[in-house]
Amino acid sequence: MSETVDQSRAIGRIHGGAIILAGSGMCDAGRVKHHLKDNLWRTDSTILFVGYQAPGTLGALIRGGAAQVRIHGEEIGVRARIRSIDSYSGHADREELVAWCKPMLDGLGSLMIVHGEPEGIDGLSDALAAAGVDRRSIVAPTLDENFVLAHRDGRWMATPEANGMPRLSPEAANARRDWHNDYAQMLLDIRGALQAAPDDAARHRLLQQLRRVLGNSGR
Repeated sequence: MSETVDQSRAIGRIHGGAIILAGSGMCDAGRVKHHLKDNLWRTDSTILFVGYQAPGTLGALIRGGAAQVRIHGEEIGVRARIRSIDSYSGHADREELVAWCKPMLDGLGSLMIVHGEPEGIDGLSDALAAAGVDRRSIVAPTLDENFVLAHRDGRWMATPEANGMPRLSPEAANARRDWHNDYAQMLLDIRGALQAAPDDAARHRLLQQLRRVLGNSGR
């Protein structure tokens, strides 16, 4: 157990075999980013994910097969073996959730699914519908949607409530990547193109083209 920053940094000096357990779980903060910098580029390393990786996080990019990632402003090539075990952070599976809901079906006027990725929500909705839940009563709220819950005729009903302009459209709220991810990938692409150019003159022409696209050709 490393309790201080210095102890954690000392792990980077281990050159033999070692298993490092580090957080945060989605690789967006903490000492794990330093351990990734030390090991992602090594072909003899394995990065094992044992938890959910939210879209847009560093962990999701690595697990999704990114060839390079940007950590602390530095481009790191991903050459380590990337593996994952999903069951450690798994919640009740679809069959268990449906079985849990069945005794309550008669009293459910609305059923709201508020956690999960779109594919999981769709799959659970299909399973619930097959178990007898009226598909029209299954609601998957998006960002900033408001509902009024009321008990009517022995059932709990969820009625949408007008709440003005949402911060993001449903499409943007469910996006897998945002502009920060695209920006980081663009920087990697530019660096790769510059490194692949045959000489400095070609690199200069490439940069000039980029400046023209950005409207900065006079600077």
